[in-house]
Amino acid sequence: MDGRRVKDIVNELDSLGAGLPGVPLARLIDLRHDLTALIKSELYGDGNKVEGRAALIVRQSLDEFFFHTEQSELAKGNVAELNPLKMGIILETLAEQITLLEQASNASGGSRKGIRTGMLKLIDDPDRFDRFNDEDKAAIREIAQGASFFAKSRFRRLHEGIRRRGII
Repeated sequence: MDGRRVKDIVNELDSLGAGLPGVPLARLIDLRHDLTALIKSELYGDGNKVEGRAALIVRQSLDEFFFHTEQSELAKGNVAELNPLKMGIILETLAEQITLLEQASNASGGSRKGIRTGMLKLIDDPDRFDRFNDEDKAAIREIAQGASFFAKSRFRRLHEGIRRRGII
């Protein structure tokens, strides 16, 4: 990351055109990468949480554009050409979830009790916890609130379940 902030990225998106159609796809992908780097450093790292949340909101809006673009909105090309990008976004999201789980587990030592403690901390951090779907949140709560004896096996099951979603 070159020190850019969300404000700079939003300004660039605005300068590219309000509706985004006709904007080179490669430039939008580059901006998405910049936003992802901000999310990792600011929201999930020790940075400015407000900046990280803003980056996440802008990235989600950009993703909405990618996932819901109609053929008539494209200046050139075919909407089907966005499919590899969509799959990349899905895989990146799954990888972020795996990383968040591993960070929570490793931060508490990886023992049964440590995993349980890590999941409790994950639940207490809405910026991280809200990255998961309702089913995964329920599994995280089960690990956090259940018996320590089952924490490792439940964690492995959740971890593997998220990884398997990336297999096509």
